[in-house]
Amino acid sequence: FAHDVKPRPTAQISGKQADLDQLVARRRQLVELRIAESNRHALARSPLVRRSIDKVLKTLKAEIAAVDKALRKLVESDDDWNSKSNLLQTVPGIGPVVATTLIAEVPELGQLNRHQIASLLGLAPFNCDSGQFRGKRRVSGGRKTVRSVLYMAALVAYKCNPRIRDFARRLHDSGKPFKVVLTACMRKLLSIAFAIVRSAKPFDPDHESKRREQARVQQESRGTNPTPAIPQIQDMAAPLSARQAKKRKQNNNAAVRLSQGCEVK
Repeated sequence: FAHDVKPRPTAQISGKQADLDQLVARRRQLVELRIAESNRHALARSPLVRRSIDKVLKTLKAEIAAVDKALRKLVESDDDWNSKSNLLQTVPGIGPVVATTLIAEVPELGQLNRHQIASLLGLAPFNCDSGQFRGKRRVSGGRKTVRSVLYMAALVAYKCNPRIRDFARRLHDSGKPFKVVLTACMRKLLSIAFAIVRSAKPFDPDHESKRREQARVQQESRGTNPTPAIPQIQDMAAPLSARQAKKRKQNNNAAVRLSQGCEVK
């Protein structure tokens, strides 16, 4: 099979990575159960049913807290994970849950470029064209669980992250719908997380303004420098052959006769 298909080689998952993946998945399952029980509690009218649901919600809350504690200890036990988690949580909008989810389910973070990581998570818009038909660009596929976590993180960053807030305001001013703006904020937040992990530097809210100022200074410095003199290039044209020289002489004589005829008239 491997000889004929030639599958792409993948890195072997360590035992700690497998534990982290399962704990993150278990926390997500418990949260989904808590949401379902909360919805049932809102519809229940019987006091007995409400008390039963309250007991289940209390148990689920304790289980989620226990899983969070286990995740925290597991991340702190690995220096690389702990460093990434601390760096990611410097971004407004990314908390412990989002940071742990990215570490567990996106091990490629910091290794691929921002376009590849966006496509991997299903945040890259793809066209829907056929012939002369031009459809809307849509995002789909990828790792849905990570995308769901980034959606909630983008909602928070939309309000408290200055870079995401300014980015969203520009999109709003250009007439983009809210869901398109929020999806773009998710991708922007992912790009920021990718850059932070790759550079191993904490989040800087003034990074964009500093970069624009640096570009402006460089442009002004290039404008003030004297323009170097352009060296004169000697005519390196090949000499004319006898036939070409004769043809050019005939053309010149014809032009002279034509001009003389025009002057006589």
